[in-house]
Amino acid sequence: MNQTSSESIIQFVTYLSPACRMRMKDDLQGILNIHHLAQHNTQTILKHHRFAFTLKRIMHYRIFQYRNVCNKELIVKVQYSRHLFREEIQINAWYDFHDVDLTFLEMLLESIQTLPLTPSSYLDYAS
Repeated sequence: MNQTSSESIIQFVTYLSPACRMRMKDDLQGILNIHHLAQHNTQTILKHHRFAFTLKRIMHYRIFQYRNVCNKELIVKVQYSRHLFREEIQINAWYDFHDVDLTFLEMLLESIQTLPLTPSSYLDYAS
């Protein structure tokens, strides 16, 4: 990950409320745990109820925007505009789980767990 991505993650996480951080932490740990348990069986993991539920929640929270690029990797881009959080995300096709940028997810999880809370400017999009 480059420095800009790290800064974007920090900017994003800084605005999250404690409740939102807790939900995101659970979601990210769920994704990483499922990937660890089923990394050699993509079909099973794509059908896994917990993974589908987790992905749905993450999409609902507008944390990530996935975009296919020429080399078939997925770029995960942090969105932290207050207005964009209310929009629904559009994904044209189901993606290969192996293309998910696990390094990004791990960095996001670490930031959620370690960055100090800043009550003056919380974003909480539970509604």
